[in-house]
Amino acid sequence: MERGNAVFEGDLLLDLTNDGAEICVKDNLFVCDREFNNAILLSLFGGNSEDDGTVDNNKGWWGNYTKENVFERKMTSRFQYASYGRALTSSSAKDAVQAAKLDLAWLIDNGIADNIEFAGSIENNKTFSLSITIQKNSNDIYKNTYAFNWEAIQWHGKTRQ
Repeated sequence: MERGNAVFEGDLLLDLTNDGAEICVKDNLFVCDREFNNAILLSLFGGNSEDDGTVDNNKGWWGNYTKENVFERKMTSRFQYASYGRALTSSSAKDAVQAAKLDLAWLIDNGIADNIEFAGSIENNKTFSLSITIQKNSNDIYKNTYAFNWEAIQWHGKTRQ
């Protein structure tokens, strides 16, 4: 994307780690995200793991507390909440996929995508993989699989009350 003489190279690319995310560096240079990587990563993992996504709770992002406090405008990570403090089972994996669908619905709501396909799988007793394919005009415009250690996102042994 060009603005005047400047070329937008994207935001700094974030990479999911066991304890959060890190800025990607390659050959001593920051890597830029010119796709949807950061938007998806932050949508899925960028909230408070104790925020259940309801309007009237005090666990959410401070920017959610507007005069209107409308559910449709609330930013939260339902995916993170769905996986926080739970054992990795077929039921919790299914809940996590459903939560991811809610977290990424904004891509369709804003006309960026026409369809998003999700597939969740348990790779072993600890690893959960979430594959996402974003489509616009019947073409794949983004495809990625997020595989992570489910236990690592339990935030050092805490469980949800």
